[in-house]
Amino acid sequence: MIKYIMLIIFITLSMSACTNRIIYKALSTEIEIGNLNVKLFQHKFSPKYDSLLAAHVSKTDKRLFYQRNSSIIYINDSGVESLVTVLGLPVSINKFKKKVLMIVLDDQTDLMRPVFRFYSVDGGTLTELDMNNYPIEYANINIYFGRSIIEKRVNEKNYDLLEIRLLQCLLSGNEYYQFAGRPISELQIVQIIEKFDSLKNKSE
Repeated sequence: MIKYIMLIIFITLSMSACTNRIIYKALSTEIEIGNLNVKLFQHKFSPKYDSLLAAHVSKTDKRLFYQRNSSIIYINDSGVESLVTVLGLPVSINKFKKKVLMIVLDDQTDLMRPVFRFYSVDGGTLTELDMNNYPIEYANINIYFGRSIIEKRVNEKNYDLLEIRLLQCLLSGNEYYQFAGRPISELQIVQIIEKFDSLKNKSE
C-alpha cells in the first residue's frame, strides 16, 4: 500500500512542479494512535512567480511569494485507508465514533495569521469543521512532527504551550494568531486548564 502512496505523492509533486518549484520532500514519519496507524509526509514548494517579480512588490504582499509547507497524511483506521492533504502541520489526530478528527496548525495559508483548523476524515473525505463544533474532549496535542516543543512548568507539571493556546482558542472562540507571541501567566494557564476540565467532564 505504501508503494502506491509514494507513487501518488510522486505524481502529485511532479504535477506541481509544472507550476511551482519544489524545494524538498521530507521523509515519512509513522505514528500509532490507538487503533490508528498514521504516516506523515511533508513537502515544501514556492509559487511559480519569479523572485525578481517578488522583489518589486510591497513588504506585506511578499508573503504571497514565500514557500508553502504541505502535509500529506495517510491514515489506516482498522483497514479503512484515507489519504488527505492539508496546508501546515497536523498536531492532533483522534478517533471519534466512526470518524477521525484532526487538528492542523495552518501557518501557510496566511503567513501573518496562523490558525488552528479542525477537520473530520470519513472514508477518505476531508471535511473542515467549525471551531465551535469541535468535540472539546478531543482538544489535545499528540503529534509533534516538525516543530519544537515549548513547555511551561506550572504546579509541578509541564504544559505544552501550543496545547494551552489550542484550549485558549476553543474556550474563547478567537484565533491562534491573536494569542501567539503574547505572554501568558501561570494563573492564566491554571484558569484555562480548570475551565477545559470542567467542560470536558460535562461532555462525558
